[in-house]
Amino acid sequence: MTTSFEKIRDALSCGAYSCSCRRGANVHCPSHSDSTPSLTIKEVDGKVLVHCKSGCSQDAVIEGLTEHGLWHSPSTNGHVSDRVTPPSGLTVGALAKAKGLHMDVLKEWGVHDIVTKGVTKVVFPYFGVDGTPTKNIRYRTALEKGVNEDDRFKWEKGSKAILYGLQKLPEIVKRGWGMFVEGESDTLTGWMWDIPTLGIPGKGVWQHEWLAGTEVIDWYLWVEPGAKDLALKVSASFPNVGIISAPPGIKDINTALVMKMDIAQLVDNLRAKSQNISQFLADQDTELLQKIRPVLESDDPIELVKTAMRSGYGGDINKPLTVYLALTSRLIKQRKGTMPVHLIVLGPSSAGKNYMITAATDLLPKIVPEEGVLDGSWFSIPAGTPRALIYYDGPTEHRAVVFGEADSIPGLGQSGPGARLDAGEDNPAASAIRNMLQDNVLEYLVVVTQKDGKPPKTYTIKKEGPTMLVTTAIKPLGHQLMTRLFALDIPGDDNQINAALDKIVQNHKHAPSDPPEALVAYQQYLQDKAPWDVLVPFLAHIRDGLPRKKVATRVLRDFQQTISFIQSVTIARHFLRQTDSDGRLIADIDDYDTTYELLNPMFIETVSGVTEAVTNVVAAVAALKAGDPGGKVTYAALDRQLGVHRQQITREVERAVSRGWLIDNETKPGSPRDIELGETMPDDKGLPTPQSIREAQRHSVT
Repeated sequence: MTTSFEKIRDALSCGAYSCSCRRGANVHCPSHSDSTPSLTIKEVDGKVLVHCKSGCSQDAVIEGLTEHGLWHSPSTNGHVSDRVTPPSGLTVGALAKAKGLHMDVLKEWGVHDIVTKGVTKVVFPYFGVDGTPTKNIRYRTALEKGVNEDDRFKWEKGSKAILYGLQKLPEIVKRGWGMFVEGESDTLTGWMWDIPTLGIPGKGVWQHEWLAGTEVIDWYLWVEPGAKDLALKVSASFPNVGIISAPPGIKDINTALVMKMDIAQLVDNLRAKSQNISQFLADQDTELLQKIRPVLESDDPIELVKTAMRSGYGGDINKPLTVYLALTSRLIKQRKGTMPVHLIVLGPSSAGKNYMITAATDLLPKIVPEEGVLDGSWFSIPAGTPRALIYYDGPTEHRAVVFGEADSIPGLGQSGPGARLDAGEDNPAASAIRNMLQDNVLEYLVVVTQKDGKPPKTYTIKKEGPTMLVTTAIKPLGHQLMTRLFALDIPGDDNQINAALDKIVQNHKHAPSDPPEALVAYQQYLQDKAPWDVLVPFLAHIRDGLPRKKVATRVLRDFQQTISFIQSVTIARHFLRQTDSDGRLIADIDDYDTTYELLNPMFIETVSGVTEAVTNVVAAVAALKAGDPGGKVTYAALDRQLGVHRQQITREVERAVSRGWLIDNETKPGSPRDIELGETMPDDKGLPTPQSIREAQRHSVT
């Protein structure tokens, strides 16, 4: 079995090079300030024996171990178990050992650990410029990120993100130069080597006002892989900042420390090779252009996307292609009243909604904040975390967010007793999300309770957009949110299911290839050039082809999103398109061809609710009634008539009933239905055909 004493030894060893705990028999006693290791620990016959040579009593040592989560608390009979509990959390000693940091440096700046609710946390106090502690504290509870999320760091309630190490700023000013690094461990590493470092607490949290007035200092920024956004933000504050790109294999200066490198010499060499922001971006562009050459040399990048998708997706390839181009709409230069193509994928359970979205997102670089990757195009919000987007600290401008399930969007909880606090479309979080979709900015007011009877404080969380949203659901959502979304329907019919089954068999025999690197890099290239300004010169002809009477009000939003979709197609083909005198890309009617093929069924559905599946169900009811006017039309009868899965029939009948095109005379749940025809279905006229637009253009020219 794993010995208990080894776990205690690891937790109480600081790992500092000069400390005897690395090689001697003793470790640091948890019951007193033990700079010279004095705790002897042994395991004899499965029992742990501890003894402090500095004079701490046995009870004091065990109490200290218990506080650190390294020893069981006394049982109900008053006896203390001699079996240790696996440590939960992170101790200062374990952090120092893993990061190669000296305990004396950690103690000098107040780094210590505490235990709350059985979890040990390393406490990083944040100091002000005058050297006094602020109210801002950050905790670290683990060395590695969790399985599903990065839960290593957490701010104390009421703390605000500031730079770590501001107490060193007067010294930095005297020396005339300083280096920004990410996080506390890198900052402390710099101090160990007499390097004037300041720590940015995360790649996405730079604030321009932090160091206003210090532009005269020669600032440098260590840029970790995937942190180009941070370089852009810091250079906006300090245009002359020297960019130090992390060398291959050396993510940060703490990594170099663990590799036993000479940190001072390394930093001096890299400072001499530092670049300004323009040089840094030019190098990045050159590398990207090499990666995307196969795309730029193709006849049509959208055909490359289709080919890549066919490798792993079974079914109508137009569905994931629609998602791909909707995701691309995040890049469009938005004007007042415009928005990206927000998308909801509707379909029965297990119909492959998320798999279809994955077929598209696999071709875009993903933002992974917990791994320091912020230069991507999209990020995901896990199911069951409705407010995660509001507190997400990664980039949101010209990015896409994928909510795996619509229930994760604020305001979509069930109403009534026991409902979530954010249930209902009228709560502030839901309103903030809707504003993000339509107004391209999210603003959310947070109220913070203060201690000592002081009145609550408020502050506003603001996320810049545009941020495109895509999610999935079994049935349409609340009215206010649905008016901002295009609905992409995934039928659960035999054709779709059989195509998916065939693809599973094919992928079992021959594993699908990885997404082409060139296509993923291409979306990164488009991301770096955002925003894209696109002119649609034939837009008036599209408008002329739309109905002018009995037009639903939401056509205004759908028409705008149709424009955005055309622009997305043009962006994907930008190297095949011309620009006008203002530098705007000019859309071609071929781009409308693609848009019409993909979007017209969705446009018809969102405007009138008419879909092919609903039309088939209504037609089947009409046929059954014509054959037997007095008979009942049930789900079973429709099943025999259409040969479609019962779940799909139920869903389409409910849609038709909600629109008034069918009437269900049976009100008792669980009883055979009694369905008959209702109102006449509207004409399914959607967007004008590409041919009509070409003819209109020819007539306007002549």
